[in-house]
Amino acid sequence: MKKPKYFNTPQGREIAYHQTFGKGIGIVFLGGFKSDMEGTKAIFLENWAINNNRPFIRFDYSGHGESSEEFIDGCIGDWKQDALELINALTEEPQILIGSSMGGWISLLLCREIPEKVCGMLGIAAAPDFTEDSMWTSFSDVQKESLSKNGYIELPSEYDDPYLITKKLIEDGRDQLVLKSPLELSFPCRFLQGTADVDVDISVALRLINHVSGSDIRLTLVKDADHRFSNQDNLRLICKTIHSVTKAIEKDLKMRLFGKILGRILLILALAIGLIYFFGPREEIDPIISFNPEVINEDIDLYLVKQEEKYSNITPGTEKRILWHASKGSQTPISI
Repeated sequence: MKKPKYFNTPQGREIAYHQTFGKGIGIVFLGGFKSDMEGTKAIFLENWAINNNRPFIRFDYSGHGESSEEFIDGCIGDWKQDALELINALTEEPQILIGSSMGGWISLLLCREIPEKVCGMLGIAAAPDFTEDSMWTSFSDVQKESLSKNGYIELPSEYDDPYLITKKLIEDGRDQLVLKSPLELSFPCRFLQGTADVDVDISVALRLINHVSGSDIRLTLVKDADHRFSNQDNLRLICKTIHSVTKAIEKDLKMRLFGKILGRILLILALAIGLIYFFGPREEIDPIISFNPEVINEDIDLYLVKQEEKYSNITPGTEKRILWHASKGSQTPISI
């Protein structure tokens, strides 16, 4: 296992990370609650990125893996800030965020706080607002009282040692909720959710997809896939979905470029027409329209319209003097 590099955040935390370089749109993988960057999906995606010459970053939140701090001291806001500072420091162009479980929640927070750094998103068993909607609402009165009194409680986990859930985690989570207020995702977004996921129910994915707004957002339900979403079929689907997001982004970029070029062409044409109008040669207009008394055998208003049509440069506002030749030779000036 290669040694990670470390990034020092303005908050004084050391964030361990691995970064590979390549061409095209970069990808950042955001792991789950109490997970680290050595997990199956993170390593698989890094190898995929290397084989496809794509920029890629995987990292550990503070209190996770190789990063500094203790897990029990962290919270959603801290881990979001770790990701935000790392992305701002290590990338220049907008990235595709791939968020697994809690990483899906943190990805949505980043979409809201630094949308200029995000051009696409893939959520895998995304768990937005889980500290409130999954943890707090499921706690018994005894657990809530213990949390308030002791500052933490223990929850069983099938993945590792029991989770230590702190009062700080719950209270900070309420400041990070994304399903309580409008959330605009103005770039391609894909969400993958397994039907056999016992940690994040399908209803969470459906609620999320109905809550966010955007023109290119899709949810894929995968029969019998669990929360890990890490078997070979799942991993192949993740790669296929990354390709879908990338193609959608590239198409959007081409359309935007075409729009800019077309806009500039139209602007140049408008300027050219304006210059010709103001500085080009002009035909002198005789403002006097004379009427031949021998041919006025129709309605005078219709006759005037026909006469004016002979002068192409007459425009609204042009001063006209019309002379009426009476049958007896007298002239009556008519102003219009």
